[in-house]
Amino acid sequence: MKKQQIKTLSLWTIICLIGIIAVGSIALAFSGNIQNIENFYEAGATGTSGQELGALASPDIPYDWLRVGGVLHGYGHQSLRTATTTLCAIQSPTSTSTLVYGSAKFDTSSTTAMTVVMAQSATAFATTTQIGSDYLIGADAQGLMVASTSPATLGSGETIFAPSQWFVVSASGGTGTFSPTGTCNAEWISAD
Repeated sequence: MKKQQIKTLSLWTIICLIGIIAVGSIALAFSGNIQNIENFYEAGATGTSGQELGALASPDIPYDWLRVGGVLHGYGHQSLRTATTTLCAIQSPTSTSTLVYGSAKFDTSSTTAMTVVMAQSATAFATTTQIGSDYLIGADAQGLMVASTSPATLGSGETIFAPSQWFVVSASGGTGTFSPTGTCNAEWISAD
């Protein structure tokens, strides 16, 4: 009986030693990572490139640009202006970029019929290079005008924007004051 107890005791001793060595090895292997995590939080949550990291509390991103996989996407949004022929003007990114999507949504147009033009320009108050065709919208009507990179509706080059140019939506025709309600949107992809 004593030999059996010694064998059992020896077996448990060996199992405990193997367990202690395994736990020690795992702790040693992860000790560098634990230090990195501690450094990460102490440094104010900065990534390996030195950029500050954070989180958003909603699905809305409050920035005009977003870089995904190294590709810069620029965005713009504004309400349509009243009492002017320039209904909206959204500036493109500070690098050469392609207009992916531009739109003007009229919840209510003006009190008279008007012609709406989408264009790119070096300033916010001109329509130098027209994008697509003229859009006609009736008095007090609703409408959605869209410009995109679709080759079926656009010629060549008018959706390529030089740095800091403007996507402009303007109106002409009719009489009286332009008083539309609605929104204007634009999205670009940067060539950088």
